[in-house]
Amino acid sequence: MKIKSALGTHNQVYTAAIGIRQAVFVTEQGISAQLEFDGQDDQVTHYVATSMISRL
Repeated sequence: MKIKSALGTHNQVYTAAIGIRQAVFVTEQGISAQLEFDGQDDQVTHYVATSMISRL
């Protein structure tokens, strides 16, 4: 497993994180996009974990 982190919104980690948050929290869980994306993302550190699993 690889974990990446980055502060703010101008980086690849943030781009990956918002895609995951949109899919999981907004689309699957029905959380309001306004609540999930509250305008404070530029002030926090974002984390994304990835795993490379081989499939036969």
